[in-house]
Amino acid sequence: MDLGVLHVEGRVDLLAHRRNGEVETVSGPVGLNIAAARDLVGQAMDVVGNPAAGFLFAKAVGKVEFDGLAHACDIGRIGALFKRRWSSILWCMVAFALLLAAATASAISGAQAVDTTDSLRPPPVIDQYGRWNPGVAYVTAGQDEPGFRAWVLADPQRAIYVKSFNDYLVTYGVGGVVPTWQLIRTASDWQKCGDQPFEVPPTAHWPNIVAALRYIGGVVEPAIGQVEPVSAYRNPSLNVCARGAATSTHLTGGAVDMVPLSPTTREGLMEGLCRVQLATGSWNNIGLGFYKGVRFHIDARKTREWGTAGRAGGWGCEAVLREGAMPFVSPVVPVIAAPPPQAPKR
Repeated sequence: MDLGVLHVEGRVDLLAHRRNGEVETVSGPVGLNIAAARDLVGQAMDVVGNPAAGFLFAKAVGKVEFDGLAHACDIGRIGALFKRRWSSILWCMVAFALLLAAATASAISGAQAVDTTDSLRPPPVIDQYGRWNPGVAYVTAGQDEPGFRAWVLADPQRAIYVKSFNDYLVTYGVGGVVPTWQLIRTASDWQKCGDQPFEVPPTAHWPNIVAALRYIGGVVEPAIGQVEPVSAYRNPSLNVCARGAATSTHLTGGAVDMVPLSPTTREGLMEGLCRVQLATGSWNNIGLGFYKGVRFHIDARKTREWGTAGRAGGWGCEAVLREGAMPFVSPVVPVIAAPPPQAPKR
């Protein structure tokens, strides 16, 4: 029996995944049900933030002040209010340049040392309210829940695509493993790269995430608790800008970078994930990787590991469990002293 389902582009895709020793065929989506999702256009999204309860995608709400959203500022009126004669603007620019040069010179002469280790320290895991929140190091304003609502409202078609993606995940039993709105986060560097904070993968890639989500929900979360995705699908240009690998599984929507929602240490996280990786990872084709801090990567493309090291210098998950996980050590970076100020010439 042909279990293939026709894509929007007209192709038939079959993707086999292992589950309990059996091969299961996961088909691509038939397409986007525009008629069923038409009532979502122009409506706000009421996102359920409890991952355990799943992601109840959309509910019409009547509490949004659309008048303020629909009317842009009157730039012409504001501009006219602050117009000045060109001559005065020129003198202001000259004065500002002189003040900036003086301030820069003062800062350089007064500096005793330049510390370049900030980017090499472990990312923060505590937010401004004193709560455990390792996502604070990766999720900026615009990629949080209010940012998601704003992103959806900016283009009515986005609600249709997100709902179709969510429905597909529900159909294959992985809806609610993590909130769907978090699963479409792109890259942590989206702002620097001038890209979108969220993006629904192309429909051809939807089957790729099913096996990874099954492993996350069935193996990873029982071992370490609930997780929060911080990056999933990345389009090719964003992947290049974010310095992703040329063959990254993020390009095909099959990888998830995430952080644990239960307090832990990098060492404890690595040991817990290595334990399940050695027990079940190989026959699930799981790739496991670690970055700085407690951010880690899961995909179901092929079995491999990176970023795992033992205390005695061994490599891989076997060394981690045999020796204990290597703690993060900030590299020693030379401190560059600023030159002393020169005496004024007489």
